[in-house]
Amino acid sequence: MNEQDYWFYIYPNIYISEVSNSILLYNTDTGESLCSQCSIFNFWIHSVYEPENLGVIRLKEEALQDERVADILYEATHKKLVRFIQISQHLLKPINFLPILNLQHDYEVAEKDKAEELKGDNVISYLSKLNLIILSQHEVNETEKRQFMQMDFPVPTVSQKEELDIRQIKKLFNIARFSLLKKVNIWGEGLLTYQSITELIEVFSDYSDYRFHLWYICKEDEEMSLLEHISLYYDFIIFPRQNSDLQKIKRKLAALNIQKERMVLYAYITSMQEIYHCENLFHDYKIYIRPLYDGSNLDFFEKNVFLQKEDILFPPVSMNTIFCNQKINSQTFGMLTIYPNGIVKAGFSDSSAGNLYHEDVREIIYKELISGTNWRNIRSNDICNKCCYRFLCPPPSKYEKALGRPNLCLMEE
Repeated sequence: MNEQDYWFYIYPNIYISEVSNSILLYNTDTGESLCSQCSIFNFWIHSVYEPENLGVIRLKEEALQDERVADILYEATHKKLVRFIQISQHLLKPINFLPILNLQHDYEVAEKDKAEELKGDNVISYLSKLNLIILSQHEVNETEKRQFMQMDFPVPTVSQKEELDIRQIKKLFNIARFSLLKKVNIWGEGLLTYQSITELIEVFSDYSDYRFHLWYICKEDEEMSLLEHISLYYDFIIFPRQNSDLQKIKRKLAALNIQKERMVLYAYITSMQEIYHCENLFHDYKIYIRPLYDGSNLDFFEKNVFLQKEDILFPPVSMNTIFCNQKINSQTFGMLTIYPNGIVKAGFSDSSAGNLYHEDVREIIYKELISGTNWRNIRSNDICNKCCYRFLCPPPSKYEKALGRPNLCLMEE
């Protein structure tokens, strides 16, 4: 062995992504990155990942001095993406443990063998987010549909009044006791007119381990004091563009006999002016600002929502998050929405995953795990598949659908 040769390896915290002739090296601790199209350097990266090399390869001294790799090698070492050690300083070949995505319950394997071990009571453990639309009262127009599809809560858009049977709600919560569920979102419009409201309030008390959040759209001309009769957490939705008198809404909120600690405001804004107005007016409330596409403010999204390269790289994205983005949609995985007619939808999907009146919720979860796609909606479209950075990006959201775009990205790869 020539002791003037070098050991060459990739740091274990480096994520590697390859598209066409380009290889991305990304430091998950610092956010530093390098995108290489150098065939020699890329060959070294491939060789490091060959199983027989155990994450380390030997390079001759003249290879490291090759002018064709000098610049990229300097950049890669400076950013702590790769390292080389002279063999004379380390005679024994190092062993490098490279990060590899390996799931015990990979859906591709599960789909193939039907994942019998997932059947039964254990499958309920995958339920982590639950939205309940207990009753619906009116048909929404096209403008409202566009708004609702962008909200944190999937608002009902059915055209007739329906109510979810209280027996189904009780059965659902009884089964969900063995899940990871901690928070239950409930659509609040007209809830006090629910025929089984007394029993429903008793259910809230019986399952006090859950945090029940009542979602409600604030409107200038609607009475809100009835909400005080249900002791829950409150998530109030505000559309500044549609409410000319936000001061009136603030006075209504202040008049409610509800502790501010149990209230959260969600302001869906269409311009920077609305952001400043809401933050100043509701500064004494906990408020989350959410962008809202109204069909005419694409420039607002391009300037304030769409991602540039620096937005994707910083702050640093962890290896666990990157691996997660390759398999599941972390925003929607484990989420079910129950509608008044018993229809169950996974994530923010438009399609039905089952019906609570005809199927056990565990069967619905099992089907979604094995053959569904909503919990596994990742960046695998034709556009994103051409980009080395695709799994550093947040997973697909409801905004892509609202804007009719494959991504929310301004990168040109």
